[in-house]
Amino acid sequence: MAGGTRETGLPAGIGFAGKHPGFGDFIGLGVAPALRHALDHWLERALPEAAKTLGAAWEPVWDASPGFGFWIGGQVLAESGGAALRGWALPSRDKVGRRWPFLVLQHPAPADPPPLAADDGFAAAAVQAAHLARAARPADLAGLAPSFTALVGGSPSAAEVSSLLWAVNPALPVARLWAELAVHDHRRAASHSSYIWADPAPGRAAAVMAGPGLPEGVGLAWILAGTAAEDSPVSADPAPVTAAMPEIMDDEPVTPPADPAPPRSFDDVRD
Repeated sequence: MAGGTRETGLPAGIGFAGKHPGFGDFIGLGVAPALRHALDHWLERALPEAAKTLGAAWEPVWDASPGFGFWIGGQVLAESGGAALRGWALPSRDKVGRRWPFLVLQHPAPADPPPLAADDGFAAAAVQAAHLARAARPADLAGLAPSFTALVGGSPSAAEVSSLLWAVNPALPVARLWAELAVHDHRRAASHSSYIWADPAPGRAAAVMAGPGLPEGVGLAWILAGTAAEDSPVSADPAPVTAAMPEIMDDEPVTPPADPAPPRSFDDVRD
């Protein structure tokens, strides 16, 4: 994404892309053209598949969906320059009614994927920014820039994750060494993966999905359609979660792993 802000007034690393009701075609504000085209190419494949998956429900599902968040690892898109990308996709249309998401993006984004990252407020700010920008008149989009400083968060990093991880310590058993490597191994694998999620809403349960490469249409269909919550509005103290994948519905509850110890550097492991 363009590093400067002179043309858009947006904070560095923040941009918009996709379809806006005030424009007849794709827009791109603060997003490098190559990266925007790569995202468009992904959605050109995934959205028709999502529509086919949902059948006659596609249009009402799209129009009612609150959208989804996403984090794309730095090694997934060659056009990302090795840096992670994150944002919010808000269902939208262009001036003539063609359905397509309106995207709020941060690139580079923090290198840690959502399961490892602390909440820095970006997701909530991105949802608010997406709604504000989608509702704005085309002439007013650039003028909204001062409202989006809350989108700048985390510690963006384009650092390449090593393909080789190792640890040695004569005082520790092998199981402990593996545990020390776990977070680093997760980070390495995540650089080749994507994560998407839907926030809880009245009548809808929160949902998350992760996998290698870019999300496919069947996954987007599942996220967009949502899963009915047991209670509406959403309870402030929800019950334990049961995992459900787009193609594999499993009623067997998943036991969450124990909270890991804070990650340590390799220097600590070797000492």
